[in-house]
Amino acid sequence: MKISRKQKATITVISLLSALALAPALAQDVTQKLAPAQTLITNVRIFDGQSDRFSAPSHVLVRGNKIERIAAQPIPTDQRGDTVLIDGGGRTLMPGLIDAHTHIMFETVPQMTLLTADIGYINVAAVKAANEMMLRGFTSIRDLGGPVFGLKRGIDTGVVSGPRIWPSGVFISQTGGHGDFRLPTDFPAKPGDHPYAERIGIAEVLKMATADNAELLALSGLRSPYAGKLGVVAEDALADLLPVDGDPIANLRLIADPAKDFLWIMKDGKIYRNTI
Repeated sequence: MKISRKQKATITVISLLSALALAPALAQDVTQKLAPAQTLITNVRIFDGQSDRFSAPSHVLVRGNKIERIAAQPIPTDQRGDTVLIDGGGRTLMPGLIDAHTHIMFETVPQMTLLTADIGYINVAAVKAANEMMLRGFTSIRDLGGPVFGLKRGIDTGVVSGPRIWPSGVFISQTGGHGDFRLPTDFPAKPGDHPYAERIGIAEVLKMATADNAELLALSGLRSPYAGKLGVVAEDALADLLPVDGDPIANLRLIADPAKDFLWIMKDGKIYRNTI
């Protein structure tokens, strides 16, 4: 059947009107799907990574991968089905830890294995090490030597879990230096040495492992592979958060057993373990 020009025009108008009628519903559906996930953490005392004191009981709203709001009063939130509610139960909330000197590709295998094993095995061991480091509460690391770029890409693209990695690439070392695996580098402590935490204070240790190391990572400037504020619990900072049951400023051993002490671990607003 041949359609006249007038009939074609009528069909076009009807199609446009139908599309306009459906547009709000479609837009709402797309908006809901694209809306960033949100997590509301209630009733926590905050060690913000910079102060040597805790906050008053507070509430923290995480939207997407950032801390959107911190308040002493309850925070109203969208009552969406995907909103995660966490009752802090009066625990301490602190930033994710940052290791400013590590070699994630090498740290879990013996030197002889590094020198003789197939590189595929080294990569498998490194993936396991990265996941375990993440579950110890370290959400960012600075890797100071090793073929870590593939692992970094796997973590950044979500293929495997692990901390953010600031990579350095190959070692630069003289014979007998830090990158020369032929000589032993493990020296015993001298008699009478005291733990570093006892010499400078526990609060300073926690600051170093959070905000201070974040400042060190920020020195990479425009070459930094990641944008956002690290090492602090503050509005607009990246949502890397750890709960501690007790006062880690008074007792650093409260974070010595991450499998028991960190009931949940958040990196980039995503919870990687939740045992509450």
